[in-house]
Parts: sequence; structure tokens; C-alpha cells
Amino acid sequence: MLTNENKIQKHWSLICWKPAIYPYCTLNTDGSSFGNTGITGFGAVLRSANGKFISAATDGLPQGTSFLAEAMGVRMGLMMEKDCGVTHVQLQVDSTSLLPGILNDGKEATWIARHIFSDVNSLISTFICFNVISIFRKGNFFADALAKLGSSLGSSCYWNVNPPDIIKTLLTDDMIGRSTPRCISTKFY
Repeated sequence: MLTNENKIQKHWSLICWKPAIYPYCTLNTDGSSFGNTGITGFGAVLRSANGKFISAATDGLPQGTSFLAEAMGVRMGLMMEKDCGVTHVQLQVDSTSLLPGILNDGKEATWIARHIFSDVNSLISTFICFNVISIFRKGNFFADALAKLGSSLGSSCYWNVNPPDIIKTLLTDDMIGRSTPRCISTKFY
């Protein structure tokens, strides 16, 4: 039974990937871990403001946590953007636990990830404009697919011009605006 103190409202929403507004490029990153700690993978996809594929990368570690994999994905993605000459960046992540490390120079990160966030903040300072937003996991399927691929490859991979086959269909779905329904709960106090 709902009380005045604790009302929850549920509604359905359509979740889809949304590109950043020009002149920003969109960077989506993700990480995955099979076990905690376990084999990890991380992936990054860079696209223009009109959604056109620019580049992607994936890599993995033999052991780590999902948080470490997520942070490594952000660092790898920002290095990829810098190498591509991008100056305006919108980072889209589906892990809100990353935000304090990104926004506060890693001061709130665990000791194992502090140096990664230090690198992240150094990379951020090289861009003319940078912002980060949290997105739903269903809007980040393609980065998740690359993260899982990274955990199985054993070496890093980089793609430019043409995306890897594993994400081609997912990127096309994004370009045509295909969405996924999701039930969202909002708690009112």
C-alpha cells in the first residue's frame, strides 16, 4: 500500500541513443566484468553529431572489477578521441558510479582507479569543450557489445572508417531511431 511518505509512480518510456548537438562528438563507453574480480573488457565508440561512425576500440584485462573496467573504457575512449583530433566531447556512460571520479579529479575513487581518473582528467583538459551525461544501459548496447568482446579477445582492437561487424546492426538501429521500451519507477517523498 502506498503512503503519503512513499509514493512510487511507474511509467513506460522509450529508450534510444541520442547524439550530441553539433559541434560535439558523442563518445559512448562501457565496461564489463565476468566475476568480481574476474576477466574484464571495455569498449568505446565515437560518433559525429549526425551519428556517423568515426572510430571504436576494445580491450580487456585478465582480472579486475566492473568499476575498473568502466573507468578503463572512459580512459581508452578519451585517448581515442584525442587521437582523432576531436575538440568537443560529450561522454555518455551508463554507470553513475563513474561520475564522481570524472567530475572530481578522481579524489573520490577507490585507490585502484585513482590513477585512471587522473589520466581521464588530464585528457579532459585537452578538449575545448567537454560534458558527461548518464544514460540508460539500453541506450548503450553497442559499447556494451564491445566491452564483452574485449574480455574475450586477449588483445586490443581499434577500428576507424568502418565499425566492427558486432556493432553494425546496433549502430544502424540507432541511426533510424529504434527504441527499447523500459518501465521507469519514480519515487516521490
